[in-house]
Amino acid sequence: MLSVGENSAVEVSSNGQQRRTWEGIRERIAGIIQIISAGLYDRDDVIKLSVLAVLSGQNVFLYGPPGTGKSMISRRIASLFADSSYFEHLMHRFCTPEELFGPVSIRELKNDRYHRLTGGYLAEADFAFLDEIWKSSPAVLNTLLTLINERRYHNGSEIIRVPLKSLISASNEVPLHEAGLDALYDRFLVRLVVNPVSSQELFKQMITSRKTGKSVPMPEELAVTDEEYSSWLQAIDEIDLPDDCAEALVRMRGIIADNVDLSDLDRDDVDDDFELGGAGDEEGNYGHLSYVSDRRWFQIIKILKASAFFNGRSAVKIRDFFVLKYCLWNTSSDMESFSSLVEDTVKEFASDELFPQELQESIRKEMDREGPESTDKLLARLRVCIKAFNEITDSLRKDGVQIVSRGGEMFFNQVSESVPHYSRREPSTSVNKISFESAITEMSLDIGQQIKCRVVRASRRNLLFFGQLECMPDDGFNFNTLKNGSQIDMRIVKIDRENRLLLVKEIKPSSDYWIPVVNYDLGVNYHSIYSESFERQLDIVFNISKYDNEQMQIVITSGSQQIKKLIKIASVKLMVDLLKQHRMIISLEELLNKCFARYDSVFDQILEDIDRELFISVSDKKILKEIFFDQIPNVRKAKNDFLELMNVRQGE
Repeated sequence: MLSVGENSAVEVSSNGQQRRTWEGIRERIAGIIQIISAGLYDRDDVIKLSVLAVLSGQNVFLYGPPGTGKSMISRRIASLFADSSYFEHLMHRFCTPEELFGPVSIRELKNDRYHRLTGGYLAEADFAFLDEIWKSSPAVLNTLLTLINERRYHNGSEIIRVPLKSLISASNEVPLHEAGLDALYDRFLVRLVVNPVSSQELFKQMITSRKTGKSVPMPEELAVTDEEYSSWLQAIDEIDLPDDCAEALVRMRGIIADNVDLSDLDRDDVDDDFELGGAGDEEGNYGHLSYVSDRRWFQIIKILKASAFFNGRSAVKIRDFFVLKYCLWNTSSDMESFSSLVEDTVKEFASDELFPQELQESIRKEMDREGPESTDKLLARLRVCIKAFNEITDSLRKDGVQIVSRGGEMFFNQVSESVPHYSRREPSTSVNKISFESAITEMSLDIGQQIKCRVVRASRRNLLFFGQLECMPDDGFNFNTLKNGSQIDMRIVKIDRENRLLLVKEIKPSSDYWIPVVNYDLGVNYHSIYSESFERQLDIVFNISKYDNEQMQIVITSGSQQIKKLIKIASVKLMVDLLKQHRMIISLEELLNKCFARYDSVFDQILEDIDRELFISVSDKKILKEIFFDQIPNVRKAKNDFLELMNVRQGE
C-alpha cells in the first residue's frame, strides 16, 4: 500500500524521531510567525520571509514609504531570539561611526592605542535594525561591509568576531549607483516591499483594533536560543540541492545574463518610486532585469535550503523558488520582471515534483490489484453497461413492465395506469369564463395536481365540485357509494377551458408492489418487498412461479391474505439480461468509486502539503495548485464524467 507521506514534508527520513523533531521545528516556526503577526494587517508575507531570512543568517531590506510599520516589524522579529542583544539606530546625513560602533576610548588613546568602547553598540549586538539606511554617508555605510558579510569588526588593530545573526535595514528608496553602495546593498539578500494596508476592510480592522501596533512577548517555549540557532544553521548546510533545482538556477542565471548589460552598473539614475515595471511576455522576454552577483546566488542557495529545512524537508524543492521573488530584484522597475521569471521557472520545473512519476505509478499498480483495466477503460465499460441497461428497460416499458433502480437495488412492477375515458362534456352549471380562468390562475391549478372534491347528490344528477368549479369524473366513477357532501381525493387530468370544466380521476389506494429483482429461481420465497412509494418495507412473503415465457405469477401473502398478480413481460431472458447489466453497473461503480477515492486521498495530501508551506504567499500557492491541476486533466475529466453518469442514474 502506497504511503503518500513518502512524498510529503514530514517523511524526510526513515528515522521516526528525526521526522518528529523536524515536524516539531516546523510547527514551532509557524507558532513564531503567528505570534509576530498578531495585530499586524497585510504583513503576513513580509513577516514570514523576514523570519526565514533571519533564521538562515541572511540580512533583510524593507522597502516602502514612511509609516508602514517597518521599525515595528523589526522589533517584533528581534523578539524571536531568547536573551537577544538588540541594536537599533536611525541613520541620517551627519551620522558618525561613533553612533554605530561606540566612542573611542580616551584611556586607550593615552597609551597610543586606537580602541572603541563597543558595549551596547552594533559590534556586540546579535540582532540590529538600521532605519533610513541610505540617508547616511557612504563613508559610514562602507564600514558595515565586513561586519555584515563576514561578521567581523576591526576595532583598531584588533579584529573581533561579531555575534550578529541578522541585520534588517529600511528605507523608502534604493541607493544611487553613483553613491558606491552597490556592495553594501548586495549584502541584503531578502528585499521586501512594505506598502500601506491594501484594502479598506483591512484598514477599518486596523484602526478599530486595540491590539494594532502593540508589542507581543514571545513565549519562552518558542524563543530560539543561541545553541538552537547554531545547530539549525549547521543542519541547513546539510540540506540537499537536487539536480533539477540546480539546473533551474543555472537556467535562471543564464536568462538574467542574456538580458543584463554590465554597463548598466554605471548608470547614475535613482529609483525611489513604487511603480512596478513590465513583466515577461509569452516569448520569454522579461523586460528589465538587473545584475545579480555571484555572492547573492551563493546566499540564495542557503535561503532555499533554509526554506526546505523549516518546512520539514531534507531537500530543496522547486516550490521553494518562490522565495527568489524577494532576492533578485534591485529596483522597483525590475520587481515584476524577476517575479515573472521566477513563476515561469516554477511552472516549468514543478510539474513532476508535485505529482512525480513514481507516485503515479504506485497509484496505477494499486489500482491494478483492484482490476486489470485503467480508469478510462472502466468508465468506458460503465457507459456501455448503462446504455444496454437503458435499452432493455425501454423495451420492457413498452411491454408494460416498469423498472426502477434505487440505492444499488433494482425493482420491477407492472405498469397498470389506464387512460380515463370521458363520455360527457356538457357543463351542468353556468360558471362564466372570466371567473373560471380567474379561479384557475388564483389557485394555480394544473394537470396532475391532487385536489379534494365535494360530492353533491341530487335526484336528477350527481355532481363534483372543487370550490365553485364543477369537476367531471371519468366514466368509471361510481357515485352510488358516496354520501352527499363527502370529500374525495381526485387528480386533475385535463382543464377544459371551452366548457369551463375540470376533468378529474379518482385517486385509489394502490395495491401494486415493487418486486426486488434478486434472481428468478422459481418457487423461492422472498421477504424483501417494498410498497409503491418506497417509503417503507413491508413484512410480506412472495413467491414467483413461471407460467410461460410471457407471464410470471407473483403470489403475495400478508397474514391470512393472499394476492395473486400476473406480471406480463416480453421474455424472462430480458429480465435476466437486465439483472446482469445491473450487477455489472453496480460492480463498476464500486470499483470506480474506490479508484477516485484513492485519487482524492493522494490529491488532498498534495494540496495539503502546498497549504502547509510556511514561506509561500497565498497567490503563489494558487499558482502551485494550478500547476498540479494541469497535471491531472484526464483524471479530473474522468471523475466529472463519472459523477455526471451517477447523477443521471440517481435522477432516474
